[in-house]
Amino acid sequence: MIKTEDEYQQALAEIRALWDYESDTPDAERFSWLVDQVDAYEAEHWPIDLPSLEEAQRFRAEQEL
Repeated sequence: MIKTEDEYQQALAEIRALWDYESDTPDAERFSWLVDQVDAYEAEHWPIDLPSLEEAQRFRAEQEL
């Protein structure tokens, strides 16, 4: 589990290093685990709120133009 900003940055660096991993290898397992850990850390420290119904409708209408 990532607990600090330093651990977070280290995990991101390792993910970049493993980006072109081969499937079904220990590197692939490590990559997947790191991504899950980073995702959990980001969800805790920088949550993204869902838009309100009005915001979602406005966005959808803008996309149709």
